[in-house]
Amino acid sequence: MQNFAKFALIFGLMLSACGQVAPQAPSEQGAVSELSNAPVPTKAVTSTQTPLPEPTATVWPPVFDPAAIGDNRVLDSFILIITDNIVGGSADGDHSDLIGYIKEPLSASHTAYFSFAGSGGNLEEDSYYLIDGIMFTKDGQNGPPFYYYAEFQPVADDVNYWLLDAADMRQGSFPIYLIESAEFVAQEDYQGIPANHFSFDETDLGGVGYVGDLQSGQGDIYLAQGDNYPVYIHFNVTGSEASREFTAELLTINQLAEIGLPADFPVFELNPGIPFPEGTILWSVQEGVEGDDSDWYDHFVPLEISNQDFLDFYRNLPDDSAWKLEEIGNVSDFRSCDARECVTLLNWRLSQVVIAPYMAGDLCVSTMPAGYGCVWAFYKE
Repeated sequence: MQNFAKFALIFGLMLSACGQVAPQAPSEQGAVSELSNAPVPTKAVTSTQTPLPEPTATVWPPVFDPAAIGDNRVLDSFILIITDNIVGGSADGDHSDLIGYIKEPLSASHTAYFSFAGSGGNLEEDSYYLIDGIMFTKDGQNGPPFYYYAEFQPVADDVNYWLLDAADMRQGSFPIYLIESAEFVAQEDYQGIPANHFSFDETDLGGVGYVGDLQSGQGDIYLAQGDNYPVYIHFNVTGSEASREFTAELLTINQLAEIGLPADFPVFELNPGIPFPEGTILWSVQEGVEGDDSDWYDHFVPLEISNQDFLDFYRNLPDDSAWKLEEIGNVSDFRSCDARECVTLLNWRLSQVVIAPYMAGDLCVSTMPAGYGCVWAFYKE
């Protein structure tokens, strides 16, 4: 199962790299960006066992210090693959992560795969991308149908947890501080990076999680010389309740040129040019599949704009507007428009948008700034 998961991760990476490239965020309403292909090179894992010349280090042999381990995000770019196989216990199943990272301009991707024995072994997948400051998300656990999002005002905690922290090998499902000590083995090259190779066993671990009381284990960690960041971690342990094999390895080091959206992501219309009163903020767009052909745009509108003023804005659209008012009233096709007057617009392409004005009591996202109300726009071509 682990070899299959690893193959699936690498294959998924290649598909993603050859898929969509996220469009630039429009600088003003009405601008629409296009997606293009962006192939990404990959390179197999290699670990050269030939010892390097003994360095003139202050301390020789090198000493493993868990408090001094560096951040692998100092690299220009990389792909991080994590496979985590647990057999037995309440967490029985596989967990794999495919993470891409480019330092400048900052972009990242994270696809998480889950296969739990308790749920029949079904593979679940969540995907997150940070491209041009926009966070793209695929909700893979609550489908099919799957739901896709683009957040123009992403929550910093979400970006850090799912993307930036996930790219840091010191964090994640196995925090590296649990390796309390390790023995120096040799100096070796890993993916072209001069590294110090250390080994450890169960007596060096402060626990690993999910296995109960630790009984036996063996592992290896490679730390880059100089910056001391991890480039490879592997361990295999047995506990009183389960066994666990974990691997985290960097690939395509400083060779990842671009991060793009995979082919299964929809081509987001990031800004269809829907007219809104001045001061409105476009927060996100959500696209549903399998039966829902409307894109759902979340906007924040200043509360100082009354409902009457909001509706009058559309009653008085200028003659040269690309959108024309079709009606203001209830729209039975949209649940949000059962109890309020919604605005229906058409444009010259026969695209339609139904706008649901804010009503007191609407459930809005927690990140909405004070003094705003949420307005939904349902758009389809």
